Amino acid sequence: SPSGPAKAYAQMAAPAIAATPATTGSDGKPLALPKEGPAAVAAGRAVAAGTANPIAMKKGKATVPIEKKFQIVFATGEVAPYSKTGGLGEAMDGLPVALAALGHRVMVISP
Repeated sequence: SPSGPAKAYAQMAAPAIAATPATTGSDGKPLALPKEGPAAVAAGRAVAAGTANPIAMKKGKATVPIEKKFQIVFATGEVAPYSKTGGLGEAMDGLPVALAALGHRVMVISP
């Protein structure tokens, strides 16, 4: 059983992720769609909203429709690879990229 809403959304997205055709990267290697994390949660939210085909391939990338797009600013002391002492730097390297891929406008500010 899931331990929170994010895991529940990711589980809701599992059938849609499995049904999405496989794609390959620019290097010819197969790309796997994430089964957990922000991308899977976004797909799960699309499933919960009743979207018939929650995952669409655009320019070789998987996308999901979102109703609201936000302008998000992260102010942080760490951003990988420039300054990283723990998990915060890694999160600030990946999370803004994932949110931007969903269509949000994202900025990271770090000293």
